[in-house]
Amino acid sequence: MTSYHQAGLRQHSRGQRIGIVLIVMIVMICLVSSAPRLAGQPTSSVRSPVRGLTTPQQLLELFGIDQSHLRFLIDGLEVRAEDIDVISKILMRFSDLGGENIQRWLKEEVPWDQLVEASDDHRIDFFTVAGQAERIEQQAIVPEAAGLYGFDHFYWVWIRLPQGQLARIATRTIPASWPRDGPLEEAVRVSGMYLKYSSASDQQPQEFLFAAERIEWFPKQANRAAGIPPGQVALGQLGMDVSLFDRVRTRNRRPVGASERDCFYRLLQLLETDKRPAGEIKPIKPSLTDLLRSPQDHHGEYLQLVGTVRRITNIQVASEEIELQFGISNYYQLDMFVPLGNRTIQIKRNPTDQHALVFENRFPLSVCVAHLPAELVAAQAELDAGEYPGTTLNETLQVTGFFFKLWSYRSTFSVRDDHDRQQLSPMILAYTPRIPAPTVPSAMLETVIAVGFMAALLMAWLLIWRGEKDSKQSSDAWRQRESATTPDQFAELADEMADDDELKDESVKSE
Repeated sequence: MTSYHQAGLRQHSRGQRIGIVLIVMIVMICLVSSAPRLAGQPTSSVRSPVRGLTTPQQLLELFGIDQSHLRFLIDGLEVRAEDIDVISKILMRFSDLGGENIQRWLKEEVPWDQLVEASDDHRIDFFTVAGQAERIEQQAIVPEAAGLYGFDHFYWVWIRLPQGQLARIATRTIPASWPRDGPLEEAVRVSGMYLKYSSASDQQPQEFLFAAERIEWFPKQANRAAGIPPGQVALGQLGMDVSLFDRVRTRNRRPVGASERDCFYRLLQLLETDKRPAGEIKPIKPSLTDLLRSPQDHHGEYLQLVGTVRRITNIQVASEEIELQFGISNYYQLDMFVPLGNRTIQIKRNPTDQHALVFENRFPLSVCVAHLPAELVAAQAELDAGEYPGTTLNETLQVTGFFFKLWSYRSTFSVRDDHDRQQLSPMILAYTPRIPAPTVPSAMLETVIAVGFMAALLMAWLLIWRGEKDSKQSSDAWRQRESATTPDQFAELADEMADDDELKDESVKSE
């Protein structure tokens, strides 16, 4: 009995140690997940273990924001210092809520009357708020709190809704080209968490207070000086949040990273619907020099080009979150080459680089599409079956889409001669490619124009000649039909002419 008792005690003690270790591990995980992120520190790409819970209340409570904090949001009162403290805590945790969760919680219709009459029932619910941004103001956070939150300010953005309501949005992220303080006139949308309302007063109207991770922006006018090409206006008209390009703009000449994910997949999702820009916005032929030298000025540029597809890569989306949020399970990357003509392009690391990549005759592009045309699918099938006339594809296609970024990657060409370096290529997200319409060579076109001009001259001469011939024939026919004048008729005509002369002489004398 003693030995069994001692063995039981040892097993119990071992279980206690395992339990203590598990508790310590859980505490450490919680501490790490709740540690504030420093300003400027990149967001972790590791999926939060707490995502997927049922309600925003559960997540906020897990992060230490419970009803005791939400009670400081007193309806009917203007924004106070206590509100700013609670809002700062919520904004610190907004990215941990998960975009896929927010989309699941989001309600399209805002019950404005209920937000006043039953505010507690809707607090921290998510709604879509869309309208006209009228004003922006930067809100400072006291230094002691800023050290805990990991940021020292956020922004207020006032949005006027079509029905006349005024929403006041607290957010840490606004479009980069916006002023940091002052009036605005921009079309925007937010996925906002409702917090409270303030009553109207003599100094200000009634406001509905929301918190949001970011402001979605749909510009109305192009401004190349601010990096807003006409293509971004077209995307805004199609419902694309072009402020997502702010994250892409800082990552040119680098691989595609996790921070660019939303912009990439939202654009690809839009192109999959085949919605085209309005007729007044036309695609332009891209300038490779501009895309390589100053890509930051061309994100979202609406482009059209003709190139040769050499390889197709079917890329499977490994993230379940992406598939659920955007409905995309895979896409295709086309390695395409465009002709350079007589130009030569060199890719250097710096002005003194002695091992530059030199491109003559053609230059590589990366084109990402949601679907392949039937002709390209058939060509790939022939290549896989060994029935294609060549070891790689050689298909000419027309591509219409939007410039995403200048990205870097390793290629067999870039690592040749034992010089390990990155290839730089423009990346374009496009609609389903098409077979280009047949074009007439320039020499043949000139011949066709010359022959057409000579034919037009000949036709004009024939018309004039035919007209003169018809006129002469009609005159001869008229003469043949007219009877000959007799001597008596000549005498009568002479007498009439004499009488006319006498009348003229009498009128002259009378004058």
